[in-house]
Amino acid sequence: MKKLLMVMLLFLIISPAAEAGNVNVNGWTTKKAVRRKKALKSREAEMLYRQAEEQFLKNNYQQAIDKFKDIESLHPRDRYADDALLLAGVSYLKEENWQKAREKLKKLLGQYPKSNLLGKAELSLGDSFYLAKDIDGAIFRYKQFLINNPQNPLLAEVYFKLGRCYQKKGRWSEAKYYFEKVYADYPLSFEAGGASGILTENNLFFTVQMGSFLDKTNALKTRDKLKNEGYQAYISEVREKGKLLYRVRIGKFDTQGEADYIAKELKEKGYSTRIYP
Repeated sequence: MKKLLMVMLLFLIISPAAEAGNVNVNGWTTKKAVRRKKALKSREAEMLYRQAEEQFLKNNYQQAIDKFKDIESLHPRDRYADDALLLAGVSYLKEENWQKAREKLKKLLGQYPKSNLLGKAELSLGDSFYLAKDIDGAIFRYKQFLINNPQNPLLAEVYFKLGRCYQKKGRWSEAKYYFEKVYADYPLSFEAGGASGILTENNLFFTVQMGSFLDKTNALKTRDKLKNEGYQAYISEVREKGKLLYRVRIGKFDTQGEADYIAKELKEKGYSTRIYP
């Protein structure tokens, strides 16, 4: 009888403490220990993320990718997991590894549907096609962004990039529509300045650029030489990073084929050329 009373007393002492999660009972890990373990893992994930972010900001993209991979494999449920996938995807973009970039960005979109980074991931996914010169793929992705993110603060950038895409394809009316939309609907955005420049200078055509000069005299000499050879050369002035540049260009063509023909002809004469946009 005495032994039975002792067992019951021990049960009454141990049971509330076990429920509070402060001790180990029969080898089971307590709630307090679990919380401590989670806190340690969270600190480890944050440390890895800060290290990766530092490498990313230093443009050491491969080192950053390695750290982001550690977060992805060791801490997939941590609060830094979606950030790590986004920056890993952007790092691959910087490394021009389009396929790997898309894998990371699509994984973020698929596994973290409530993340506040979905808009940035979709935009970067579109960029992976644009930078790879897959303009149709970029247009599709940017338009998917518009469907999925009708109120996103990145809309001005997406509309501007759609304008660029249609500019690349020589579809001038569609390009003009998107540039005008950026300028009218988002007048305070950074992109509005670029859209205004394109619309003001009527840059909705293909042209062959022969050179970009800081010295206007050199630009004039190049232009005059090309004119003497029978080309419709002209100078376009543009300010970049506080410096005024004088671009020598030839023609304003409706189709890229016309620009390609002139560029090829000039290359055969020893000139270095580049087609815009």
